[in-house]
Amino acid sequence: MNSTALRLPELEWSVRSATGELQQLSWVDTTLRSEAIELSQVDQGGGQVAFTSGGYLARLPGPILQAAQELQASGRVGGWEVLSLIFSRMEWMVASRRYLWSPSSPVPRLLSTLVHTFGVEATCHANDPERLARLTALLPTWHPHRGTVARAREVLETCGMSDQLEKVRTCRPEENKGRGLPLLSDEVFACHDQKWWENRHSGEATPVHRIEDGVVRFQPQDGDNFELRREDVLVTWKVGRPIPREAIRLLPAWTVVRLAAPTGRKK
Repeated sequence: MNSTALRLPELEWSVRSATGELQQLSWVDTTLRSEAIELSQVDQGGGQVAFTSGGYLARLPGPILQAAQELQASGRVGGWEVLSLIFSRMEWMVASRRYLWSPSSPVPRLLSTLVHTFGVEATCHANDPERLARLTALLPTWHPHRGTVARAREVLETCGMSDQLEKVRTCRPEENKGRGLPLLSDEVFACHDQKWWENRHSGEATPVHRIEDGVVRFQPQDGDNFELRREDVLVTWKVGRPIPREAIRLLPAWTVVRLAAPTGRKK
């Protein structure tokens, strides 16, 4: 038995495909065989390997298979050979998906499609192979429990975006871990109009607009504030710097994002 036969065909194909060895269709073994050899590899010598297509040919009625084999033996190209060439790459990609869409994938760029499906955007992983591998390994544990700031932090940390982590706060003590919140009076009048805030608040507070540090603020400095609710996420923002959109996009759709620009006052 040769060494090629001892190697796992799906893994062999995925690695060779990732290294660019299978760009053309010369890697497809279009020999029409009567035996059912599904997705196997054939050693052609000199390090060259051909890969067979699916074993559907063996399921053809005998007369049809025999006619196709006779046509091939005469040196002519039949429809079954053409079908093998058309479907071979798709068949092998499906058969090799556990190697291609895994943290150890030899084709990291394929992982971007997977993580996008789970809501992690390209701005997070930047198509970096290491980030994509870490995210793919994280998805099974993160995705079932997504929707909290703590889980969003986990994803951003995995992506190496620790500079984003300190900019997001919630009213949930278990997720704040003692880091505290900016003063609510630092909140910026953004995202919602005045009527929205008035309808949302159950107390006596009314917006008090003022311009401070170049932005409009509306929270009363004294008395009742528009307090954080369970669904609120307070995002810390420094005027002149980008808002951490990557972190916000990982939050659930029902989250109410509120923006605060601290002024440096002591709490």
